[in-house]
Amino acid sequence: MVKQDAAEAALRAEQNQRLRLMAVVTAVIVGLALLSVALSSGGSPLQRCKGVLVAGGREQCYYQLAVSSGNATLCGNLTLSYSESCYLSIAEAHDNASMCPLTGNQSGAALCTSYVANATGRYGLCYSLNGTYRDSCLSTIAMDSHNASLCSGIGNNANRTICSSSIAFADALRLKNKDYCGSVTSATNTGIMDGVLQGSTALDYGRVSSNLSTYIMMLAFMNNTGISPRDLCYLSYASQFGNQSACTGISNSTMQQSCAIIAAPPSNSTSSGTENYTVMLNYCRNTTITGTNLSAQNNCAELVMISKAVGTRNSTICSSLNASGAEQCYVSLASQYSNTTYCTYLSNALVRNACYQDATYNASAAFNGTVQPVP
Repeated sequence: MVKQDAAEAALRAEQNQRLRLMAVVTAVIVGLALLSVALSSGGSPLQRCKGVLVAGGREQCYYQLAVSSGNATLCGNLTLSYSESCYLSIAEAHDNASMCPLTGNQSGAALCTSYVANATGRYGLCYSLNGTYRDSCLSTIAMDSHNASLCSGIGNNANRTICSSSIAFADALRLKNKDYCGSVTSATNTGIMDGVLQGSTALDYGRVSSNLSTYIMMLAFMNNTGISPRDLCYLSYASQFGNQSACTGISNSTMQQSCAIIAAPPSNSTSSGTENYTVMLNYCRNTTITGTNLSAQNNCAELVMISKAVGTRNSTICSSLNASGAEQCYVSLASQYSNTTYCTYLSNALVRNACYQDATYNASAAFNGTVQPVP
């Protein structure tokens, strides 16, 4: 017992010694900082930076002075990691692309040039880049400015198609003119489809997002859907503006039926939700789309049922699905409606915990006003 007390006393003494040492070190650091301030209180900004005694503080001072004044020569006083960032920050803060190559990093220099080109509208800067960097630079400016003519300068054919189709898709919704959908590609390539959906920002529109959700899930899980970006453009226009005439532009017959139901006037669509899911289930059973693969048909049908559960806020549908489908269904409901009650149906503790976190985060974001209503 005595030995134990002695050991504990020794441990406390050692801890106290460490605390005293930390206090001394802290006092020295504070003293140096105060001395640095005193020494740097006069003279030019550059002289004040030179007067900072703590090395890290001196570099930070040079960095801030270089960026604020646009004086790139000051970046040379910094270590490599700081100097690269210094040149990049000056280029971006002062829209000066000549600084970009000084970063010494090809990727960083390309991103820097793209940033300046986009900020200033000087798309000619993109041509100083090579390959994918040039394509990305032109594509970004073209889509941000809705200038489809810039897409012609993109070397990669797929990227060029994504660029022009994204702009046409976006303009159909932005300008409320379905004729732009005619300029969207009819290719059914999933990579191009994904690129066009992202580039068009169509999913930022509330009614579009809700009505396309099932199709988007299908595209993610199936290789051959027979759906093109042009079809989605007409469907998006029809669903966003309640315009059934736009549905006639859709080449996929099943989607055209679904579109007519989605865009039907309220007075004629009391059961449109149920009818639309029925159309989608028939789509899943279409052997020209899913082939003879029963698994593909079942996966497709499961996605439709999850979409129906979320769209109608009916958790009973989830219980009719297999284990993995039910999990996805309950998690989707909890996330969509920021309601942790749906998480209680989950038996897997890890999934249930993730469900709680996601639903709680969405509820908190909505309460704090960080989740904005979508047009």
